[in-house]
Amino acid sequence: MPLNAGDTGYGSVPSPRLQGAAGGSEAAPLLIPEPEPESGRQWEPMSRRELEVIAGGPGWRKVRCYLVLLFWLTWVSMLAVSIAIITISPRPVVTPLRWWQKSLFYQLEPELLLEARGSEGISCEQLPFLRSLGVGALILEGLFKREASPLNLTAVGRNLDTETQIQHLLLDSNKAVKVVLDFCELDLHALRYWLEKGVAGFAICDTDAAYSEKTLLEWRGIFREFSTEEEEALFTSLSRSRSREEALLYGSFTFLPFNTSSTSNSTFSSPSSPPVLAFLRSWGCVHFLVLLNIGPEVHPLDPNWASNLPEAGVFVTSTGMDRLGSTSLYTLQLQPHEAIVIKLF
Repeated sequence: MPLNAGDTGYGSVPSPRLQGAAGGSEAAPLLIPEPEPESGRQWEPMSRRELEVIAGGPGWRKVRCYLVLLFWLTWVSMLAVSIAIITISPRPVVTPLRWWQKSLFYQLEPELLLEARGSEGISCEQLPFLRSLGVGALILEGLFKREASPLNLTAVGRNLDTETQIQHLLLDSNKAVKVVLDFCELDLHALRYWLEKGVAGFAICDTDAAYSEKTLLEWRGIFREFSTEEEEALFTSLSRSRSREEALLYGSFTFLPFNTSSTSNSTFSSPSSPPVLAFLRSWGCVHFLVLLNIGPEVHPLDPNWASNLPEAGVFVTSTGMDRLGSTSLYTLQLQPHEAIVIKLF
């Protein structure tokens, strides 16, 4: 559409002819766009009634039901896991204290006691009195001097004349109060000697920590010889096996004449060699073989011995508690003073 110079609606651009003729320019008006109409309504928060209507719909009801169900399932699962942990977890076992851990020690110097009582010696009549005071162990200090041997009782003290008083004290102390000797020397023979006499323990008189540790390491081997832990473990193992196996409870008892191998027949037949005992406990098809070697020699089994017994078996328990797993009767050797229980199969 052609633009007219006189039309002011669109403005006009003066031509060179008009500019020269009129001698001036005519300004064109600005074109301002009109605002477009809004396509939609602005966002506004939902009213309470609208919210209730939407929340009461079937979709949100299912979501709420699932969330409540998930909460209760989680709570019940946590409760079940807690009960299972409490039930399965082992009960705390209180370790029993040793006698030296719970006893009250009373230190006594025999020489001072003898000087106060004259030549009566160590009186055992005071042991019940000490026990009534709560004393559980009596430490005899100064009994062995550093320059004297613990076996030489004539040099232990000026007023202690004989060994009889100490042995009498040891015999009576086992009933009420335990006796502990104060040692200053690393004499292992003396240690074994007094343990055989019935001494309950020893106190190291030297205060050097390194010396005490060295002493304990050397004494540990001798203490194991007089320890009752292995015997207690053996009886505990036998009691548990007896409570689980009917053959050990109600089985028939059959004594078996024991024969050693040909290499030890001459030794076994000698009258000085103690016998080896063997018997069988049977209940149905379950058999337990018990072997007792009460002699000081090793006794291997004879392959021809008890040929009607099964060849293989599994160790149930033994004296040293060191025999485990399966074994064969043909290769079994009984160590000195050893007892073995084998379940045959």
